[in-house]
Amino acid sequence: MQSKKKRQLVEETILSSYESMYRIAFTYVKNQEDALDIVQDSACRAMQYADSVKKEEYVETWLFRIVINCAMDFLSRKKREVSMDNPEYYIQGASWDSYEDMDLKRALDKLNSKERTIVLLRFFEDKKLEEIAAAMEKTAKEAGVRIVSGDTKVAGKGQVDGVFITTTGMGQIEDGVKVGGELAQPGDAIIVTGDVGRHGCTILLAREDFGIEADVTSDCAPLWHTVEEVINATHDLHVIRDATRGGVGTVLYEIAGQSNVGIRLNAEKVPVAPEVKGVCGMLGLEPLYLACEGRMVIMAPKAEAEKIVEVLHKCPYSQNAAIIGEVTAEQPGKVVMTTEIGTQALLPQPGGELLPRIC
Repeated sequence: MQSKKKRQLVEETILSSYESMYRIAFTYVKNQEDALDIVQDSACRAMQYADSVKKEEYVETWLFRIVINCAMDFLSRKKREVSMDNPEYYIQGASWDSYEDMDLKRALDKLNSKERTIVLLRFFEDKKLEEIAAAMEKTAKEAGVRIVSGDTKVAGKGQVDGVFITTTGMGQIEDGVKVGGELAQPGDAIIVTGDVGRHGCTILLAREDFGIEADVTSDCAPLWHTVEEVINATHDLHVIRDATRGGVGTVLYEIAGQSNVGIRLNAEKVPVAPEVKGVCGMLGLEPLYLACEGRMVIMAPKAEAEKIVEVLHKCPYSQNAAIIGEVTAEQPGKVVMTTEIGTQALLPQPGGELLPRIC
């Protein structure tokens, strides 16, 4: 997102969220003039740091946090808690000064600053939670699964600072298909269902302050219908594996070890988005070791490979699927890469901390 667009987005969010900003500030200082000063200060700070905005959907939450920080700074400077002498002061002036429930205001008054911050953020971030639930519903319908139960946990401040969701899925084994990491055979073609490393690159740029502006988006996608189309085309499949933790490179080493086979890749055939290749070049990273969330590694006899790729190209989440190498009997347990200049190099074995650490 360009700097000018970020500033415009922050400005529009300030205007649309002005009432909410005022209510948050007033909850802390309980004084109309002070609350208005805090809102003005918050707006100035937000415009000053508009270039730090990374995701459009979180601008409002970011803005509310600035208001809370400004209010806390104000109270710290005054070195005293301002008491509410006149409860009706909440609803003086414009109608947007008021909450509908006076009990809520009195309850907030009894909380310390830390507790009040938690409640306010939860109250004003309801829309974000609703958007997450709506996105989950949409994806569940697309994948053909039902969400049957759920649980919530609250983590301490500084441990996660946001919403994170984990899931456990239950399914059934399809008749006539047997796949596994130990079933790869020499002569199998190795297929990836799309460009690699995009999700890991997205997370890396979101978490770390590298100062890199790159239009990289995650490859997250539901994969069952893609698998179903491949199975409908052929049952002659040996391995189907998602490439989440550690990316495609780690998955290939795992399969090579489990099946006691060698893996030979062609670097020119490995699909990598230009923006991901650029970021990896700047940071010295190997795209094959960055996580994917919507990609699979498929191993099947060469005679079936072209048909499988043709099917994948017709699916919405695998349109740039490619054959990237083959399984060999030589150098069991190793992954060898034929480089773009025709030389062969051993792909380093995965080790140490995954980049970035996701789970």
